[in-house]
Amino acid sequence: MSEKKLLAISFCYLVLDIFAFSLVLPWLPTLFEFFEEKPDGLHRFTKTIIRRVSSVLSIKNPASWDNVVMGGLVTSAFSLCHCLSSTLAGALSDLYSRRPLLISLQVIPQSFE
Repeated sequence: MSEKKLLAISFCYLVLDIFAFSLVLPWLPTLFEFFEEKPDGLHRFTKTIIRRVSSVLSIKNPASWDNVVMGGLVTSAFSLCHCLSSTLAGALSDLYSRRPLLISLQVIPQSFE
């Protein structure tokens, strides 16, 4: 494969990867509002920790700071899970070949519905 073709493929992959990463960003405020209504859960626990840290740091507008930090945590968790799952999928693809892996990744989630 020529160097230019490899560079073009890598560029397209990175553009799609950035697009996939930023796809969730417009829905973050709606997701936060949805989970804010729940009286318990990880979101409430995380908000409590963020508010304690903001009080220690003497943040002047903690409500907006909460959403910024929560958005950072959500996007960081998404990136970490993407990194781990793509590494695992690549290793499994090398072991079992790509076609069976792609078929199983489509069929297994459908079986839980």
